[in-house]
Amino acid sequence: MNKHTCQLGNTDNGVSVWHATFLCGVLATLFVWGCVGNPRISDAYVQSISASEMAPHLDRFEKRLILVDVRTPTQFTTNHIPGSINIPIQDLKEGDGRLMGVEKIVVYGSGSDDVRGRAAVKKLLHEGYTNTVYLRGGLAEWRHYQKINQ
Repeated sequence: MNKHTCQLGNTDNGVSVWHATFLCGVLATLFVWGCVGNPRISDAYVQSISASEMAPHLDRFEKRLILVDVRTPTQFTTNHIPGSINIPIQDLKEGDGRLMGVEKIVVYGSGSDDVRGRAAVKKLLHEGYTNTVYLRGGLAEWRHYQKINQ
């Protein structure tokens, strides 16, 4: 047999055609499962709340509402909404005890476009938290609201 010919069922590096086919099938299955099992959350499912809508709840600081700052710990330390907790967006996950048993989870990021806040709501929705909204305008909007209402 010359070096350009391959025996049926084997490759030159010792991997059988069957093994290669099996591996491709497993990878294809995992890819399809990952696409179906991890659906993208549409923006239509992302709800928001304004600073003025949220303020009365914070004044009474109801235990049924939790405010989550999804920025980095450094950003949180520098400035945050009083009473909020810091869970960076990459650390949001199903079964987090801090988020259990609350009626409403309000997340926020930094600024007016608050891409991070919306992304956090999508991640929490995917993890099964259906009671989640983001603060429109994030921390910047909250500071503005506080400034004009003092």
